[in-house]
Amino acid sequence: RRPGVSAIDVGVDATVRLPDGRSAVRLVVADDGRDEEGGRSTTVTWQAPI
Repeated sequence: RRPGVSAIDVGVDATVRLPDGRSAVRLVVADDGRDEEGGRSTTVTWQAPI
């Protein structure tokens, strides 16, 4: 856990195509926390073939 995080947003896209043409799922995760400089925290993207 990180201090100051009160909400997490997770997006799921199961219509993604990888560069090699395979179908994939992509998750995009963000929260409402702040980084050390006070800016918005990093959004993380993960994808894998299905």
